[in-house]
Amino acid sequence: MCERGSFYLPAVEALIASTDDYDTLWGAACALEAMRAEAAPALNTILKLPAHESGRVAGAAASAIGHIGVRALPHLIGILKNGTPRSKEFACDALGRLGPKAKKALPLLARLREDPACEGDFRAWQILAAAEISLDKKLAPALLVMSDGKDIDLPIRAKTALEQMDLSRDETVNAVQRELADIGDSDPEMAAALLKVLRRFRR
Repeated sequence: MCERGSFYLPAVEALIASTDDYDTLWGAACALEAMRAEAAPALNTILKLPAHESGRVAGAAASAIGHIGVRALPHLIGILKNGTPRSKEFACDALGRLGPKAKKALPLLARLREDPACEGDFRAWQILAAAEISLDKKLAPALLVMSDGKDIDLPIRAKTALEQMDLSRDETVNAVQRELADIGDSDPEMAAALLKVLRRFRR
C-alpha cells in the first residue's frame, strides 16, 4: 500500500467525504495509516477525523497523522490551541507518535499540564506525548501509573517510553518519592497510585 499510496489517495479521500459509517471511516483511516508519508497530500482530510466521536476512527487517524511526520506538526499544534477536547486528546496521541520531531510542541504541552481543565484522559495523553517527545525522566512517575492502567494503548506506550528512559531502580524510586513530595495533599488519587508503584519497586 505505502509504495503506491498516492494512487489510492483520491479514492480514499472521496470515501471519507461521502460517508458517516464508522466502520468505513475506520477502514479509510487505516488505509491512510498504512500509506505512512505517502498520505501527506491528504493531510487536511485526515485532520478532520481526530474529532470523530468513534475512538477507533479517531485513533487510526491520529496514527496516520503521526506517520506522516513533521509536515503535520503545525496542524497538530493548531488543534491543541483551538480544537475540541476530543480532538486535542488525539492530537496529543499523534504528537507522541512523532517523538523528538515534535519538540516544538513541548512548551504548549507544558502549559496545558498547568491548566486545571487538563484532566482525565486528556491529561494522560498530554503527559504521554511530552514523555515520548522529550524522554524527560521527571515524567516517569506519571508513566509508571499509566502503565498499570486498563486502557488499550496508554499502558503499552507508557512502558515503551519508560524503557527508552532507561531508569535504574534507584532513579525510579527517587523520582516517585519526589513526585509524592510535590503532590502533597493536593491529589489523593494520584498519591495513592504512586504509593502503590513505590511498594512494587521496594519489594
